[in-house]
Amino acid sequence: MKYWIFLAIAVIFETIGTTSLKQAANTGNHIYTGIFVLMFIISFTFFWYALRGIDLSIAYASWAGFGLVIITLAGIFIFKEEVSFLKILFLALILIGLVGLKLISKN
Repeated sequence: MKYWIFLAIAVIFETIGTTSLKQAANTGNHIYTGIFVLMFIISFTFFWYALRGIDLSIAYASWAGFGLVIITLAGIFIFKEEVSFLKILFLALILIGLVGLKLISKN
């Protein structure tokens, strides 16, 4: 279970980093670029710890998939990106797949 907590922390820092990169692109403020770099260093560190107990294929799919879902929600709520039925449908399918991967995981 602790490896999944490491993975969840990695996802959180990855999404903060990606959101910071978007802010850097929008504002031209390089402080956000620095935050992006720092957040990804932290994210990859926790991802490395997670890999000690989770298969690479499941860990990477989970890291990328949960990150994608959170970033999409951030785009909708923070950056006012377009939301559509199909976007929500496909995000739900990603979540279903991620839950399935967790269920078949040994850890």
